[in-house]
Amino acid sequence: MGACTSAAPRPSRSTEAPVVDVGSGNAGSGPSASPSRDGVTEPGAPHSGGADAMLVWETSVSEAQARARRQRRPMLVYLRADWSAAALELDRGVWSDPRVLRAARGFVALKLDLSAAEGDAELYAQHFGVRAVPTTVVLDAAGKQVGMLAGAFEAEDLLPVLAKADEETP
Repeated sequence: MGACTSAAPRPSRSTEAPVVDVGSGNAGSGPSASPSRDGVTEPGAPHSGGADAMLVWETSVSEAQARARRQRRPMLVYLRADWSAAALELDRGVWSDPRVLRAARGFVALKLDLSAAEGDAELYAQHFGVRAVPTTVVLDAAGKQVGMLAGAFEAEDLLPVLAKADEETP
């Protein structure tokens, strides 16, 4: 990984699958959060799909991958670190955007906090091909990468990647 800079990096674009970057903390944790069937949590109001809903983030790679395979669902993988200003920017904006929440409902969402991963941080980075923090990887239901966003980005950058993964899911 590289050193943290004060300027948030712009999304990287390649001819391969696009790159996607996501937020911090464990949204949905705590006594007042209640998960819904569509993978979205709204604090204090179970099974409501209002604009205050949040993604429910898995934190175990093996459990998230097993659930995605079992349920034949695409995955949204967000690798972040507490020290990353771009990750905080995503946490405050993109991951609470109602359009992103709607588009990601059918996904298994996995958040990996690399600042808390100790020795596993390098393994996660290698496994998902991460070269910058934060990075978001979008996989279709077959586990094929369809997009990747690195650094800070807007909801408008993520939405087409989510739609592509959803389209490629049988």
